Amino acid sequence: RWGNFWSIGAGWRIDREKFMKSVSWVDFLKFRASYGLNGNDGGISYYAWQVLYSYYNNGPEPGFIQSTKPGNPDLTWETTIQADLGLEFSIFNNRVRGTIDWFNKESRDLIFSLPLAPSTGYVNQDRNVGSLYNRGFEIDLNFKLYESKYITAGLNANATLIKNKITRLPEQNRIDGIVDGNFKRMEGGSVYDYWLRQWYGVDPTNGDALYLFDDRKDANGNYIITWADADCKIINDVRVTNNQNKAKYDWAGTALPEVYGSITPFFNIYGFDVSIQFNYSLGGKSYDAAWAGLMSTGGMGVAKASEIMDRWTTPGQITNVPRMDNAKTTAFNAASSRWLVKSDYLALRNISVGYNFKPTFLKMMKIKGLKVFATAENLALFSARKGLNPMQNFDGTVNNSLGFNRTVTLGLNLNF
Repeated sequence: RWGNFWSIGAGWRIDREKFMKSVSWVDFLKFRASYGLNGNDGGISYYAWQVLYSYYNNGPEPGFIQSTKPGNPDLTWETTIQADLGLEFSIFNNRVRGTIDWFNKESRDLIFSLPLAPSTGYVNQDRNVGSLYNRGFEIDLNFKLYESKYITAGLNANATLIKNKITRLPEQNRIDGIVDGNFKRMEGGSVYDYWLRQWYGVDPTNGDALYLFDDRKDANGNYIITWADADCKIINDVRVTNNQNKAKYDWAGTALPEVYGSITPFFNIYGFDVSIQFNYSLGGKSYDAAWAGLMSTGGMGVAKASEIMDRWTTPGQITNVPRMDNAKTTAFNAASSRWLVKSDYLALRNISVGYNFKPTFLKMMKIKGLKVFATAENLALFSARKGLNPMQNFDGTVNNSLGFNRTVTLGLNLNF
């Protein structure tokens, strides 16, 4: 019911210290640090710590019944601990300016609804049993590349590097983890680690979709999953199966990028201001469910992806698209590592051009300011798969949406 949350921050102007007087190439240098706590109780009821009852209308014998969740007097707020260390600087007569930040955002006492034994008479109970952190660097740099009377050129570049790690799960989930859709959460892993059937390829003899066989064994050395010659075989010493229910589940990468940010060159040429913004992301994978749907075998008169033309048709044919067989629809496009694609992209997000009229012209027109400008947004996107927009979600899922709008704006600013 109660939580105390606080924060503190401080800054140090290093460039003003006596020992920096002789360092002439440093114009500005500041170190700052902050530490704070924030609370969250979203997703639970206002009275989750209490035992709740509801009125039960049973005709002539009404009464009260206990709710499906027992109270938990030990329930506390989720707490986010945010620590930041930053360095702001300007050097070489302000030709290079920037900030470098290290951040650590740790979430503790995450609230889970844990299932209870049927003998208790309850379904589940809210408890504080989870922790994770997001940790990394943010870098922002500005460069003055060239400067003359009529022309200046500069560049802004920023990058974010982030690591997500689960440090605590409920006791009953610490060994097997928690499978949620295409992801599996384990202590020591990330919230966005893929856990999928392992795609092998296409059987060149008959065009079957093949997956790695789940080769787990029990204490006696026997396969947990039944091996059958009808749907299992060995190819190049690798055990595979055309039955998706016997496929091996394993880690298949992460949705988190290794680094993402933007690069913006800017210019002033004879009074014209020009800036061009590129956004980028490197690393991580997206699960292309839209492409998987277009690669289905069933449904007459339904749109298909162009890659369906590469499907297996002849014994001995080498291809990565299985035989189209209405009886094998599920195996053909079952959720697997087959549908993972690289999330790398480069997007031309914005181009802006403007012109500020000179004071002599403004004086003649008896106005204080006049600027004409044109901007264009979302001009181009280059990604690993044409048509794929990895920017839709941070968790690697993409939808068959219309995508971004390309916008061109013309304008005029006039000050009297």
